[in-house]
Amino acid sequence: MAAHAACESEPRRLEVRLFRYAGTDGDPAKNQFTRFYNIVSEKLLHLRSELAGTDAAGGYLDAMVVKPGLRNLDALYREEPPQTETELKNYYSLYSKSLMLLRGELDLRPGQSAYDVTSYVYFGGAPPAGVPGIIHAEMSISSDAAQHARDSHSLIALFLLGLDAQQRKCDSSTVLNFYQRATKVATDLERKGLLKGHLEQVRDFVRAQIEEAQVGW
Repeated sequence: MAAHAACESEPRRLEVRLFRYAGTDGDPAKNQFTRFYNIVSEKLLHLRSELAGTDAAGGYLDAMVVKPGLRNLDALYREEPPQTETELKNYYSLYSKSLMLLRGELDLRPGQSAYDVTSYVYFGGAPPAGVPGIIHAEMSISSDAAQHARDSHSLIALFLLGLDAQQRKCDSSTVLNFYQRATKVATDLERKGLLKGHLEQVRDFVRAQIEEAQVGW
């Protein structure tokens, strides 16, 4: 199965790196940010498990990892995170093998115990036409919905995996596998009224790539 994931250039960008988000001072907020970290990690592990059984991308994500590791989260709180989008881009020179870098904000809803996350996702290099260089994504981390695979951050991860595979000229079945999965997530988000802003632009790009592939890349 791994032969299907053969690419003309290596290495694959399979590292997702999170920085400490703003608004994580105090134990309640810190605990929610740790929960967000765990959700992101679990979703990627779930995706890796799903793809392991496919002919199109079997073994492709074996080395995928979220950094810093869960056992090293204290280091995340000691490190000064990038404060602006410009700083986030500058950090990429240190982590150029990353699929994406994430900084953002954690917000407590007024009068509630629920928290929302806003992430700013940078993926290095020139963005494809129609997609912003830094993608903004929102997600609730205090609802049951956060545990399911189809959310804004999953959409971005699948889009970027497809884009990276496409740019490295991997087998077309591998590229399409990622893009088609991204389309399913986008459709689910749209049905829930959660597909907006930059996520719509990601959805449109992915759809266009699938249509082009049907004609012939």
